Amino acid sequence: MTERKSQVFICILAAVFVLVPVFVIKKTVDLQSGWNGLAWESTQDEVKEWVKKNNTNYSYSPCSQSHFDVSCFKLSWKNTEHSPFEYIEFQFKDGLLCAVIETGKPVFSDPAVSLGLGSPESGRDLRYFFQKEKGIKYKYTERVFYYTPTEKRKSSGKYQAVCRLVRNIPSDPSFADENVLFRLTTVSCKNSSFDISENVFFPPFVP
Repeated sequence: MTERKSQVFICILAAVFVLVPVFVIKKTVDLQSGWNGLAWESTQDEVKEWVKKNNTNYSYSPCSQSHFDVSCFKLSWKNTEHSPFEYIEFQFKDGLLCAVIETGKPVFSDPAVSLGLGSPESGRDLRYFFQKEKGIKYKYTERVFYYTPTEKRKSSGKYQAVCRLVRNIPSDPSFADENVLFRLTTVSCKNSSFDISENVFFPPFVP
């Protein structure tokens, strides 16, 4: 009886060593092969059909802004109350899906902190505007920070960036920059050479 139990245990142990690596490999392939059930290099018609099956009360139309060397379609919803996204963009190169960009809704706390993204790799100012409030003239600057290190982007095909709305008082140098709003943008892409600065449009915060 003891010998039989040992044989059964050995068989189970062998199965674990065989099946676990297969599962890990399959999961890795799944992560690299597409986005949320959509395969990379899906045609525009295939993506349109996927959008139709998986969404209600939505709009799916060409993006109003231009991108570098890709065509772009934007998915948005008439009611975004229960959605974490402001909209999602599907980008196509030569008519085939190459990237999906998820643009979050503005929030009051920094998602880079809650997600543990660490220090940004780089950043730049996008645009600015002035607004008078209670007799004080504030300067608002929209500033984007890129958090995913270059090497990790190349290996994972995933990028994350946070756009901040920062304000100060130009006439009062003692007034430190104040972060007002934050917006997380996540890019999933097939091509590791995808350039987030050229292909991702960061929408303006509403003044």
